[in-house]
Amino acid sequence: MTDKYWTYQNIAFACTDWAAVDALTDEEITAAALSDPDAQPLTEKQLLEFRRVADLPGNNIIEKSRALTSETKNKLLVSIRYDKDVIAFFKAQGKGYQRLMNNVLRSYMEQHAAR
Repeated sequence: MTDKYWTYQNIAFACTDWAAVDALTDEEITAAALSDPDAQPLTEKQLLEFRRVADLPGNNIIEKSRALTSETKNKLLVSIRYDKDVIAFFKAQGKGYQRLMNNVLRSYMEQHAAR
């Protein structure tokens, strides 16, 4: 006797109403995809930031990945404490909140360095 081991994927596949899935129109599928906040289409700006791996310097994937990480060499990893409400404010601004915090600090620095 062989036991059938059920995984989450097996259960999800077995419980899916495939007739209902087949009946969905392209418009319904698109609307469902667009309603998912974690699966939003890329913006034109994001698409323009893409680069082909083949265009990166290096002879293999390891060298090419190092070329990508070398772009952040001017960054310094630090541990710092901020007030909870400050972090909550920046996180509420959405994805890229750490970059936004860096930009705010840079703006402050540039304004005060000019004096």
